[in-house]
Amino acid sequence: MYWANSTEQEILQNILLTTIHQLFHFQRTSLNNNTLSFFIGLKQINRIKRWESN
Repeated sequence: MYWANSTEQEILQNILLTTIHQLFHFQRTSLNNNTLSFFIGLKQINRIKRWESN
């Protein structure tokens, strides 16, 4: 298994944060809907992962 070192993790986190920030920044008018659908999507991904692992 490959573990990213701390600097790589920081870079990845910064990229993720800026990307998410930009996505929500450009769609601020429907921010509540985007946040809801984002978390619903995360829940579905987690459900699929659990289903695959069983």
